[in-house]
Amino acid sequence: MARGASPGDSPTRPPFGWCGARVRRWGRARAAGRSYRDGVDDTPTPPGRPDRGGARLAALSDGVFAIAMTLLVLDLSVPPGLSAETFHAELRDTLPNLGAYALSFAVLAQFWRDQHYVLTVLPRLDSGAVHLVLLGLGLIALVPFPTALLAEYGGTESVAVVLYAAAVAAINGVHLALLWRARRARAPETVAESSSRKRARPGVPGDMVGLAVLDMGATAALFAASIPLALLSPGAGMLLWALILPFKWWIGARQTRAARTAPGEADDPASGLSA
Repeated sequence: MARGASPGDSPTRPPFGWCGARVRRWGRARAAGRSYRDGVDDTPTPPGRPDRGGARLAALSDGVFAIAMTLLVLDLSVPPGLSAETFHAELRDTLPNLGAYALSFAVLAQFWRDQHYVLTVLPRLDSGAVHLVLLGLGLIALVPFPTALLAEYGGTESVAVVLYAAAVAAINGVHLALLWRARRARAPETVAESSSRKRARPGVPGDMVGLAVLDMGATAALFAASIPLALLSPGAGMLLWALILPFKWWIGARQTRAARTAPGEADDPASGLSA
């Protein structure tokens, strides 16, 4: 009973009951700069800070990548109970599997880095971006299968090399599409500020997003170009993949130089890769 109230008075209640409480919660959310819909904050998230949906998608991505990387090891085994000569022969037979494991682990590690970057620069996740991410994760989970084919039949069967190259090119294509959506979703003022910074420093060798597009696009093009070559010669198709090593070194040097020349752009996740 409230102080000063008579015994016959009924206790005071908030006006409008449950509906009034909901309206007040909505008002507090609006005052805090959010839009209230059953407790969900659907305002755009600042670049470089993933929202709650993005955090869940990033956690799912980390799990898929971890499982795919772990599955690569399952093809590495030596039967027990072998003699000395048979043991060394079986150990030599695992060398193609070790090579395919090292290649696919490096490829998946680069894909994980690319996807983490793309999820970071996306201002918010819409249904199209979520579908693209899930498509990429489906292709990532498939990588152990062409890896096993490459280890067993890469030297003799063109189809094994073609499937592996197609998987790598397709995943790069998905990441390129996500990066394009992220670039289109950037605020106009952010683009204007980035352009003014680049005009003020004409010596900057391209912005960081452009370098990321160049990296992913060239990798996809290289693996796609190896497909017709692999149909003629599986070994030649795999040999073409070695060109990615000097290109990765070159693009890494450009990213480092761009980050040192334009620290403002390097620190802004919306403008490109971090150093």
